[in-house]
Amino acid sequence: QDARLYEEWKWFRCPTLPEVLAEFPSVALPAALLLSQLPLLQPRYYSISSAPGAHPGEIHLTVAVVTYHSENGQGPLHYGVCSTWLARLQPGDTVPAFIRG
Repeated sequence: QDARLYEEWKWFRCPTLPEVLAEFPSVALPAALLLSQLPLLQPRYYSISSAPGAHPGEIHLTVAVVTYHSENGQGPLHYGVCSTWLARLQPGDTVPAFIRG
């Protein structure tokens, strides 16, 4: 019963780690354990939307900023990690990137 309730809660809420810790304040994790369990961010792949001849030495991307509400649209607003970061850049900022063949 408890496992089923947990699965329903997890899939309905889609909580982030900070939301889980806020929901269950009695959970106390050592910082080292917490950091060792966090997954590494995976690279985000985008298509180049500019022609090399039109903008020599530049690469242009078209990116939609990802936002969504959990809990069937009624929960907290979540933001995409990379798209939100890209949207906050200012002209002239450098973006660490690589080109995949």
